[in-house]
Amino acid sequence: MQSQLKLAAAQVNFWTCLVIIICLLITVIRLERTHRNSEYRFLYYSMLTWLMGWIIWAILWGVASTFQFQPGDRWSILVSLLSDLNTVCFILTYIGITRGQEFFPTQYLLYGLLLIVAVGGIDIALLRFPEGKGGLNVGPILQERWSLALSMLSPILLGWAFRLRYATIWVLVAGVAYAFLQPPAYQALFSESFEPEVGAAILSILSMLKVGYAFSVLSYVASTPSSAKSLVQSPIKLIKDQMQDPTWQFVRFGLLIVGCTVVILTVRFRDLQVAWSAFASIVVYVLTIGGLVKAVEAIGKIVSRKDQTDANTKTTGIDEK
Repeated sequence: MQSQLKLAAAQVNFWTCLVIIICLLITVIRLERTHRNSEYRFLYYSMLTWLMGWIIWAILWGVASTFQFQPGDRWSILVSLLSDLNTVCFILTYIGITRGQEFFPTQYLLYGLLLIVAVGGIDIALLRFPEGKGGLNVGPILQERWSLALSMLSPILLGWAFRLRYATIWVLVAGVAYAFLQPPAYQALFSESFEPEVGAAILSILSMLKVGYAFSVLSYVASTPSSAKSLVQSPIKLIKDQMQDPTWQFVRFGLLIVGCTVVILTVRFRDLQVAWSAFASIVVYVLTIGGLVKAVEAIGKIVSRKDQTDANTKTTGIDEK
């Protein structure tokens, strides 16, 4: 009963992906013709990578709607790997939207290969993770959680890209809604922990959110943004600017203390777990202090701006008299 409901809900997601692929394909063809010699050509390349992501999604749901699998078997691992490959395409779309005309086709290929190597390397490392107590194979579990984290990240990233490029929050809202449904959807897809009706309902809601998410993107891509320039600073320039920030200097000093603490604890206790626990604790402390410093600075700027505004208002009143 449960398997049949799960397969039916997966088929709904599969057919949803096919419909969206057709709509997206029409959009990509239109963008190619409209921006063939335009500075907004990056919209075509970005949507082309997004189309590839949806094709991978369709293959994923085709597998999920055809085969019955258990946690840790080859089919569940294949579904997780396809989900990670979909995330790579969505991240490329985010990069293309935010970099604009400064991101060239060869860079899509280069960044795509780098992302595949990075994500795939982590997948392989997690799948080959040593067995736990009692012979528990924890590798597929860790890889599934890693895949879940990526699947939650990508729609939010794309929503933020549209927030920057089109000054709209609706794609971001749709992305956040889709991301928050990922944990129960993964639980419904990869385990038998839900009641049959509940699991099928979750996957069905996921298909409806796919429609809302996809058409929120397509509705804005149909229009031309106000600028084709990159919305992201160069990493080298950003690092140079941050190095001059007093808060960054404080954080850098804190990280130096953290490194020394990790070395001392590792030598003293010869236990890497204790060292990393200390490392995590001190990093949280340093980031918290740094955040408080930034908050105080921001409040100070707001207060000083208000005082300046009041002073200008008083001056204007005196002049009028």
